[in-house]
Amino acid sequence: MSKAALDKLDEMEDEDFDVSDPKRVPTYERRRYAGTDFKLGKYGYFCVLPADDENDDQIRKITPFQRKCIILYYVEKHDGKPFNIRKMAKDLAVEDRTIQYDLRWLEKKGYLRAESRTDPKKGTVENAYHFKCGIEDEFYDFKPTIRKAYGLPNSLGLREWHWDDYKTIPGVEDEYHNAYDKYEALGELNKKKAAQKKIVHKRRIETFPPMVKENMRKAKKNKTPKSVK
Repeated sequence: MSKAALDKLDEMEDEDFDVSDPKRVPTYERRRYAGTDFKLGKYGYFCVLPADDENDDQIRKITPFQRKCIILYYVEKHDGKPFNIRKMAKDLAVEDRTIQYDLRWLEKKGYLRAESRTDPKKGTVENAYHFKCGIEDEFYDFKPTIRKAYGLPNSLGLREWHWDDYKTIPGVEDEYHNAYDKYEALGELNKKKAAQKKIVHKRRIETFPPMVKENMRKAKKNKTPKSVK
């Protein structure tokens, strides 16, 4: 916290706020005022755990690139099988046409091949997709599946916050919010960002070749501890 912010807190009277209150404006209120609740199930935001009496609902965000990686990995594991666009769109919290666009993009870039098939019983034509090559990226190396995306450990290191949850609440411009609550909200956001970076770092190491991981293990083992003065 900056010195200016601390000075401002010192100047405020005790009746302005009670510092024993752990959170005057909780995340769910910031989310409600910002209107981000309406984005759950859209724009790549999905809910992993609903809110209860003690915790906010746990949300995650899949970026457009991460979504393409998940789709391609699905095709790799289900090569040539029917592709349910509607179900995939619901799982990834986007519209059907977004998944269709991603599939065309992946085909154009040479990652997969589409095959048109006719269902004689239904009289409809649907595409099956064949895997050609993977995307050279660390996220794809994590073997991204929908199950992992929704898993409680967040093993893919997806973003678990909405930026609007941590912005100023419209209509709430009192000193309490500007000083104490903003600082508390920033601490909460930094903890979420640190947790995400830790997961990504761990997964990145897991994708290293065995020889590199063995060298890292030996280097860590042979590292001399710093002397305590």
